[in-house]
Amino acid sequence: MSDITITGGQPLSRRHRREQNERGAVPELVPAEQPRVSKAHRAGSLLNRFGRALIALAFLAVGVLCFIYERELRFTETEIQAWIMNSTGLAETAISSVNNGIPAITFHANDTWISLRLIPQCAIAMYVGAAFLLSAILIMVPRVRPVRLFSALAISGSGLVLLNQVRLLVNAVMFAEGGREAFNWAHGPIGSTMMMLGVAGSLAVFFLLCIRRAKPAARGTEPAAQAEQPEGRA
Repeated sequence: MSDITITGGQPLSRRHRREQNERGAVPELVPAEQPRVSKAHRAGSLLNRFGRALIALAFLAVGVLCFIYERELRFTETEIQAWIMNSTGLAETAISSVNNGIPAITFHANDTWISLRLIPQCAIAMYVGAAFLLSAILIMVPRVRPVRLFSALAISGSGLVLLNQVRLLVNAVMFAEGGREAFNWAHGPIGSTMMMLGVAGSLAVFFLLCIRRAKPAARGTEPAAQAEQPEGRA
């Protein structure tokens, strides 16, 4: 028997026979070539990582310094609180002082001089230092944008400082108006609740600005070389 297939009296060419034999076969999918990364892109990525590392070291240094110089920061807090009390008229006279070697706020109210000592556990340095240490970790995450991280740090840091000043003011007013028992309530349950809410709010700011996944961008068509399956004869 001849190997040549006769169709309409005309022999098929060698090319047509090859195409006919290949009909019905499943074509192989050729994987797309991976896009080549340019030298400029690699250099930019390396520079980005180097810059993030420098920022992380700066954040780490500031956070550690907050813990080391927390006593100096407590003096600053007492000066700010004295200015607030004098400006608002909540005290007849308020000054930053030292009580038994501890930074304190001394003020005159209701014909009585009261001195509130600011111990390390109540200082804002611990909270702000922790915020800088958290920022030092987050800046090394590639998906975290530095601008958003700086914004979150500024919002949370300033918010915690302001909140602690409000807490100190509440403690002073409660002691002046209600004595030791009222101060214990203001310093204990009320003050602790205020700071816990402040810490939770700061973490929420970091989450919303830095950690929460952004809306996914529209996906482009993935390059893939797919062979078109030829039609087979019935």
